Amino acid sequence: MTPSWYGPEAWAPLAQAILAYERVGGEVEVVVRSDAGVLDPFPVALLFRSAEELTEIDRMAVTLSRGWVLDVGAGVGAVSRALQEAGRKVTALEVMPEAVRIMARRGILDPLEGRIEDLSPSRSFDTLVLLMNGAALAGRLGALPSFLQALEGQLAPGGQVLMDSTDPFQAWELDPLEPWNGEEDYPGDLQYQLEYGGKRGAPFPQLFIDSRTLESVAGREGWLTEVVWNGPEGAYLARLTLTDRD
Repeated sequence: MTPSWYGPEAWAPLAQAILAYERVGGEVEVVVRSDAGVLDPFPVALLFRSAEELTEIDRMAVTLSRGWVLDVGAGVGAVSRALQEAGRKVTALEVMPEAVRIMARRGILDPLEGRIEDLSPSRSFDTLVLLMNGAALAGRLGALPSFLQALEGQLAPGGQVLMDSTDPFQAWELDPLEPWNGEEDYPGDLQYQLEYGGKRGAPFPQLFIDSRTLESVAGREGWLTEVVWNGPEGAYLARLTLTDRD
């Protein structure tokens, strides 16, 4: 992901929506447009979900997390708070400053503003968690190798990455590829645009990647990929670990 792909011009509608929800609650929704047209509105309450409202993928990620956890794209801290309650040391990384301030008000102990690509390599974290289609943080499929390098720079020896996505071939009932051969446009490379209160943000890329293609791309970068949870309509959670390349 590059700075121009997902900056304030893109996320401003979502930032305003989460501030509105924090103030008054209720049915605050963000309009989401994609290549396929207007999608179902996104309910902002989902970002504020309680421990009882966590999804199966959330709960699996919390269970599998160990050591010091970096919650990448933490939103307003729903999963970070669950990790804290489970006794994990957590740093909650989020690009939207409005969300970072909300996390602090919601009791997240170590909220951090920024993108993982902009952090200095630290190799400090035992688990990196990327949820709510965490693969989308790469931007596009072609940018996935550089994104994985950024993840590697933060991962302690023996650490793991827990990242979810949705298989576009299953979700949209397309003919599967074994894996994507790179000779045509990848169907999971989409473009999204958000709107709230009549104000529309700038378009930004949104990647959905099938597990076979993830395994292939990540394998060339020195990662092992294991699918640890499968859900309906192509949803899955993957665990990535670095191979011994010495």
